[in-house]
Amino acid sequence: MYSVMIVEDELLTRMTLCNAVDWKKFNMTVVKEAANGQEAWEACQELKPQLVVTDIRMPDMSGMELIAKIREQDERCRVVILTCVEEFDTAKEAIDLHVSAYIPKLTMKWSQLEEVIGRVQQELDRIYGIAELPGMGHNMQGFQHRLLEGMKQENGSAFELLKDNVIGKGMAQTCIMILIKLNYGTTEAPAMPESGDPVCNLMQDCFRKAPFVIERKSMVEYIAVTVFEEGENGRQELILKLQKMKKLFKMYLNIRAVFGVSSMKGEDRLADMYKQAERAFCEEFYYPKSSIFFFDDVKSWHLMEGAAGDDAPLSGIIREAIHYIENHYASEITLTGLAERMKLSAGHLSSLFRNELNTGFAKYLLDVRMRHARQLLMDVSVYSYEVAEKVGFTDYSYFSRCFKKVTGLSPQQYKDMFCTLEGDDSLD
Repeated sequence: MYSVMIVEDELLTRMTLCNAVDWKKFNMTVVKEAANGQEAWEACQELKPQLVVTDIRMPDMSGMELIAKIREQDERCRVVILTCVEEFDTAKEAIDLHVSAYIPKLTMKWSQLEEVIGRVQQELDRIYGIAELPGMGHNMQGFQHRLLEGMKQENGSAFELLKDNVIGKGMAQTCIMILIKLNYGTTEAPAMPESGDPVCNLMQDCFRKAPFVIERKSMVEYIAVTVFEEGENGRQELILKLQKMKKLFKMYLNIRAVFGVSSMKGEDRLADMYKQAERAFCEEFYYPKSSIFFFDDVKSWHLMEGAAGDDAPLSGIIREAIHYIENHYASEITLTGLAERMKLSAGHLSSLFRNELNTGFAKYLLDVRMRHARQLLMDVSVYSYEVAEKVGFTDYSYFSRCFKKVTGLSPQQYKDMFCTLEGDDSLD
């Protein structure tokens, strides 16, 4: 069994942690309780526990000092930190010490604690060479290698990768790739950890009920692959998870995260998904206050950009029309007016839209405006009625009806998804 040490100066909390968790279920046993960091450090040198659950603020020696001493002698020991709200700024420093998880004491639920302990058990299993959990198929290091290698191959399949490692056979959901880029501000990005990466752990916590795998590609870039339901419901569920993830990064690590999401319409090739996620991420240039960007929202613009070669799928007329709409969607645009500008008949331009874009002019214009509206509504400083004006609507009621028809939510309900998570300290 893995040996566990509980370090907590509050007697009631310490006793609860020791007795309320079914440690045997996780192949663990508590070998020591300590009331401060100094007592814990003296015991660590003798007992060499494989998991330490510790508070931060304690007499004699703080939790951070204890972790630093442990790391000097033992890189394999897993650490879970107990924090209070006012200690989040301190807890973020633990990223350099390869802390496995953070548990807020004031809002802690036993189900959450057991999920954290379960993840730590998997880390220890990998570190000590114990077989992976049923259904994984390959060890995690091998999987991560296949993910990166698959991205380099033209036919690398996301579904096959996930199916072999996480999803069972018969899973019928859309694979998506999420590109996560981190901004540490004035803080230097942490060194690449050998195991127990806190960023990966926080992401896995957000996606704990969905098949989800992640790899750190560089110091500031992560790649995740998961599955989601196609359509607006799946999109909204994903937005909520990414918003939660964004808040966790800010609270625990004091870093800003921006997400680029590949197409949610059945793409399976890893290399193409990565390109899509990168293209979606580029939208941050136009919307610096937003943090979640979907390739499906910028797909038409992407097609126009890629239409310069000999095999261009779009005619020069449609490329010009798309370019005009993208730059003037906030103004009044009509089919007749655009056709006159391009010296065409309205009927001819309408036929080109249907033949080349498989949609009508009005639907295309609405999709462009709704895409920009979604991004603007993520900015909590912009009112919903202002968004309507910024995307070309003079009648807010009509804008609201159009938006709800496309997304299933009113503009205010869509905005509330972000405002609630931005201001809510509860992460459940």
